[in-house]
Amino acid sequence: MFRNLLRVCVTLLPFYVAGSLEAQTLPSNVYSQRNTQWSGHRMGASGLTVGNYGCMMTALASAYRVTPATLNSYLSRNGGYTSTGLLVHAVAANFDGSGGLKYINAGSLPTTATAIGRGIERGGVYIAESSRPLGGGTHWVLVYRVSGNNAFYMDPWDGTIRQVGAVESNGRVWVRFGANARIYSFN
Repeated sequence: MFRNLLRVCVTLLPFYVAGSLEAQTLPSNVYSQRNTQWSGHRMGASGLTVGNYGCMMTALASAYRVTPATLNSYLSRNGGYTSTGLLVHAVAANFDGSGGLKYINAGSLPTTATAIGRGIERGGVYIAESSRPLGGGTHWVLVYRVSGNNAFYMDPWDGTIRQVGAVESNGRVWVRFGANARIYSFN
């Protein structure tokens, strides 16, 4: 069901970028892990909550186009978290069955927007590490769209859309090309 979904060249996200109408896009929903509908939900038996530690799971829920509450419930019931609250990728990739999303490996976000676009076009899903300062720990975002020479990500902390490699107002780049990533594929 999801295999051909990635070939769609329209986005469901409320965001406009001037440029090519032939942009590569992963149809996804925008979510914030801090939404009160699910922010207090525990992640398995770890005692951690989606609102404080559920960035990777929320990014993945966005790619699946289900709410974080739905994916978290599935993961919590099916051993999708370690005892310390880390996501078990093989279980997360089973959410839509054996013919759907697959976990490929830990790797790196491609080093150009063009390469990210080719990956998305082939069914790739990139959950990239962010250096956004959120009080410690690792933060993860969903890289979902390419337009021209720009790649964009959805930040599950607040549901904002930002550009990969962009310098933020504080002078920092939160998500860089080549960043540490968890790579999934719908093909």
